Amino acid sequence: MSEEGKERQDLATNRLLDLLRAQQAKDEPVEKKPETVKEISEKGASILVPDPGKPVPETSVGSLGQEMTEEEIDSEIEQKTKESGKSLLESLKKTISHDEVKEEIPVVEEAVVSKVPDDRIETILDEKKPDERSTTDILQQIQKDISKTEEKENVVKPEEFDSTLLSTMIEQNHKIDISNYIGAVVNRLNESQRQVCIHRGKNFLRLLQVVKGIKGTTIEKFGTYTLPYKTNGQTISNMDQLLSFVLENELKSKEKKTAFGSYYDSKLLTKTHIIQTPKLKQKELVDLIQWNAKKNLPFNAENAETNWETTDAVGNPNKQNIVIGIVERNSIEEIITQFNNHNLKLRLFTTLPILLWKLFIKNYPDMKEGCYILVHIGETSTTIVVVEEHKLLFSREVSVGAEDFYTAIMQRIVVGNETVKIDHLQARQILGDYGFPKETNGVIQGIKISLYKISIFLRPVLERLTSELSRSLSYFKKQNPELEWKWLLFDGIGATFPNLLKTIGQNLDLKVGILNPLRNGSFSFSDGKILPEKMLPYYTINFALADDEAGKINILPNKIRSNYKYLLLTKIAVLVGIFLIPFFVINTFFSNQKVDELGGQIKVKTDEWGKLSSTAQEYFIILDEIEMVSGFRKFLSNDRIHSKNQIKILKLFSSVVPSDVKFTSITFKKEVVKIKKEESENGPQEIKDAILVNGFVQAVASVADIHFTNFLIRLQESNVFTKVDYNLEEHSDLQEGKLFFTLTLRL
Repeated sequence: MSEEGKERQDLATNRLLDLLRAQQAKDEPVEKKPETVKEISEKGASILVPDPGKPVPETSVGSLGQEMTEEEIDSEIEQKTKESGKSLLESLKKTISHDEVKEEIPVVEEAVVSKVPDDRIETILDEKKPDERSTTDILQQIQKDISKTEEKENVVKPEEFDSTLLSTMIEQNHKIDISNYIGAVVNRLNESQRQVCIHRGKNFLRLLQVVKGIKGTTIEKFGTYTLPYKTNGQTISNMDQLLSFVLENELKSKEKKTAFGSYYDSKLLTKTHIIQTPKLKQKELVDLIQWNAKKNLPFNAENAETNWETTDAVGNPNKQNIVIGIVERNSIEEIITQFNNHNLKLRLFTTLPILLWKLFIKNYPDMKEGCYILVHIGETSTTIVVVEEHKLLFSREVSVGAEDFYTAIMQRIVVGNETVKIDHLQARQILGDYGFPKETNGVIQGIKISLYKISIFLRPVLERLTSELSRSLSYFKKQNPELEWKWLLFDGIGATFPNLLKTIGQNLDLKVGILNPLRNGSFSFSDGKILPEKMLPYYTINFALADDEAGKINILPNKIRSNYKYLLLTKIAVLVGIFLIPFFVINTFFSNQKVDELGGQIKVKTDEWGKLSSTAQEYFIILDEIEMVSGFRKFLSNDRIHSKNQIKILKLFSSVVPSDVKFTSITFKKEVVKIKKEESENGPQEIKDAILVNGFVQAVASVADIHFTNFLIRLQESNVFTKVDYNLEEHSDLQEGKLFFTLTLRL
């Protein structure tokens, strides 16, 4: 309403009060005076009426000297007006009774004169003589004006889900090829065709059951179970009991035999480490990861289960990023036991940042270039994940969640003549329908609470969340100044609040959207029950659990992972055995028949050999003896040749050895010599003859070396020896001068 309209409405309000007072005192109507305070009851209750010539301050001082807001002033004025109106009505009733007016006076519970509609202002201001109408007419008119005002209140309908925030891929090729058939066979052999994905929160469970086939993924079942959950006359108020109920009653026994479970629980103690290292050997890498995994854990490091994945560092080929997922062993083993008790195998659990990262890789293959921020607004916290070129670089959790928005509006609010207390259920409904209100000049449908007040209550939480996002991005920007943010992608409960994401985007000056878990791939729904687009952010974690990418960093205990790690190979081996065993059986049968046949032939040959005459046998014995004699003759011949060679060598010594050189011993021996010079000791070798000679040179020290050298030269010039090695010893006889030596002569 404009300022002029407000002034005219205030004038009409004072005019009505003057008319009522004049009727009560049986006097002529009092003309409008310029004062700003009017006495409207015998008790002295007053109402402030703005002077058109003076501006109204935004704040005032209350009865205790405290600063009052404009809303508090309006509330106080309205309350005083209501009390004054009731006093006037009682007085009017008494006056009419004294005058013996027999007209029936309508009962008016409250005369809220401050709500006179605009279309009545002109009429009231133009009235010059109030005695032309009776008091009853005036009261009836006020009642009608109030009703018309209520009918004209601006009731704002709940906002529709903004589907433009969900991006889709421009081109998708869902053509079925050989890879689809291979994938379907692998899933069946690996017992991963049907998957039950459960996301557990503080007081809810979300279930998603999918089947992976040749034509894509079929969503068989989805649903949310919230505490307190009522079923068959009973109320479930414990999350463990609710999980047991869902596993026992919401899943069929036949489906459990061919299904496995994947699970995420926000209450389990987990940690996600992201480190960058140089390229290391496997053993060094494992030691480094184990050391980093035990740092800054919210639980005992000895009770940690870990798994990791390495990726190339962005812009640095010599380094690598390592993403480590960690969970507290005891808490996850309790969940495993609960699944086993209901005949469902739990095969996947990982951390929230890893799930968001893997979901982004799967559904946004066309956005590999650039840096993207994934924001999961959960119940009690918000997880921030930074991804660059499909590499996980940074994650942080802040303590602002949907519950903070609910708590902010769970207030006592004055609506008309009543006080409305917004409970938790109503708060969820209001945030789901209106979010952070875009249109504040209206009221909520049904309860008629001002959207302006709702926006005021929500603003501190919004500013806090925006501030945490800005701080996180600024911190990471300082470490990587070259980064440029492409997109803020939200999911979780908070992503469903209307206008919240766009407001955050405006505050941060960034493009925003909703993380779409169905963006890439072929999906269908069984039984015609389709998941609405508005519900997709609720089931983002479930779809991330259903993605094969998440299994690369599975942090369940190693004994669980080992049970199905080689399941596919085992099944393939069984199938191969099924086809090969009959072949081996048939082949063995025919082989045995062949063996029997050959055995018979051997027996026949043996009998024939036994029938040979003794003469033939003697003939073969004689041949052996002849061969033996021939060998002996060859030996004698060789020995004769060897002896002749030794004699020749001795003659050579006698001809070349000078008189000063004396031999003390001559030994003929065999030596094993390598054919080629190789490092390996197993190289080719041969046996050669060698002569070992010991002796001395009888001469004084000054000439002994000369005599020995001349002797060596003569030996080498004889061309009989291929190699001559020697070893000299010290003179043992200083008076006679003897130089002892050892020669190794190779033929």
